[in-house]
Amino acid sequence: MLLAGGSLQSSSNGYRRYESHSSLEQSAVYGTAIAYRYRYSSNNLGLVSTPDIKPGESVALAITGDSYSEGQGGFPWLMELQRQWLSSPGIRSINYAIAGSGFGDFAVAALTAKKNHDARKALILFIEHDAYRPYQTMASNRHCSFYSNGVLDKILGPWTCGFYGVVWHHVPSGLSDRELVRESLARQHYGLIPALGQLMQTISASRNRPAADPAATTPKAKAPQARFGTIPQASLDAIRRIKQAYGAKQVLLVQLPDQPAAAAQSLTSARQQFQQQLQQATGLAVLDLALSCRLQPNDFHRLDNHPNSSGYRRLATCIKNNTVVEQFIQPMTEE
Repeated sequence: MLLAGGSLQSSSNGYRRYESHSSLEQSAVYGTAIAYRYRYSSNNLGLVSTPDIKPGESVALAITGDSYSEGQGGFPWLMELQRQWLSSPGIRSINYAIAGSGFGDFAVAALTAKKNHDARKALILFIEHDAYRPYQTMASNRHCSFYSNGVLDKILGPWTCGFYGVVWHHVPSGLSDRELVRESLARQHYGLIPALGQLMQTISASRNRPAADPAATTPKAKAPQARFGTIPQASLDAIRRIKQAYGAKQVLLVQLPDQPAAAAQSLTSARQQFQQQLQQATGLAVLDLALSCRLQPNDFHRLDNHPNSSGYRRLATCIKNNTVVEQFIQPMTEE
């Protein structure tokens, strides 16, 4: 992943942000192939959001999300909704959605919006994997933006860009495609620390793997499970904190479609198990947008799992026209 025009790091409040009023370009290069490159900008808070929000200024709606809601690989579709859909009835909103965010990040952002801007409602847009991402602050140096490992960041200095696994490498603005690939080839790596960790996990798993039971000749039917297993307690607690701060009726959980409709159909049971876990633990209903918003293979990038511009346009239309979302948004125009 390559980032031009700025860096990505955690604010003093703990939510992810870019520099204020930055003109940014993000791209992803696989080998010598560019999966995507697109431009966007940040507001005064360093968020992919509009308009600028002054310190202490009240807002009606706080939006949280990850790369799907930021528009990674396509365009900042939520900013367009803020301009075209929310501004006309006078709903002032803040969009905290930024790539890599998980439920812990959502809680930090939503609670900051409540404390600093007296936000009345929280719209939480997520994909299933967000629930399994531990909260971790982000930092940056001159060469890259990365998930911070505290003191180790200072010890490694610029070497963090080669040691850590999840990194946005900083490149100059205005590069041609050929120059962008050249910059990527000079930086491509998996990350020494993640590679060693994965190797140790593989070795440990092979040593601890139980011997086959000769008596177990008939396979037992497995109960349906969530795709990524049990939702971590920290993620459930994060959603509970948002609920406590805003009130149950002022929070809407919306699960976005994260794959083509045909592929998603085969995982219906797992998706339902995930939603059941989340609903039972938090007392909040989940709006499954995949039931009414069917993305197709051509709505996604070929080399990357993110939607392309057509996919994001479809998501924007689905959000705007969904009756549950409309009922959640509408009362704010009457207050």
